[in-house]
Amino acid sequence: MADGLAAVERSGNRRVRAQILCRLGEANLQIGEVTEAEYAFTRALETVRSVGDPVGECYVLRGLAIVRWRQGSHDAAYEMLEQAMAIATRAHEYLAIGRIRLSLGEVAADRGRHACAREHFAAALEIFERMRATRWREQTLRLMDEVGAAPGSGEAADDDAAAAYARASSG
Repeated sequence: MADGLAAVERSGNRRVRAQILCRLGEANLQIGEVTEAEYAFTRALETVRSVGDPVGECYVLRGLAIVRWRQGSHDAAYEMLEQAMAIATRAHEYLAIGRIRLSLGEVAADRGRHACAREHFAAALEIFERMRATRWREQTLRLMDEVGAAPGSGEAADDDAAAAYARASSG
């Protein structure tokens, strides 16, 4: 990917540069390199904003929000996701809206706010089913099962569910 980025840098194609940086950020998140992911997403955000790409911006903000979440800054992550949601909504970018709702649900679940998480997951599921986005639908159903499996209901039970969710997500 670094070779591809270098070639794109030479060509001057900033949209492709932003896409590669975003993918690089996602790859770094997958292998646990949060600092490297943050660097890639930050560079991608600067690029998408410079070319006026709102769809790219909402995806990059989602990536940065996941970085904040992994760093333990849940409130910052949630705010960034809400910002991404506003941009995606204005752009009528439904797949992005679904993915952002899914991330909002994950952050809410991690904070022990399972009723809120279930609302976000249900909204994401509706979008993914309408779009026939099977991969995202399956991921949403898995997360819904994890959150819905909590004993009881209400905020007290949500604390137990938060611990169960954290265990399930980390494995």
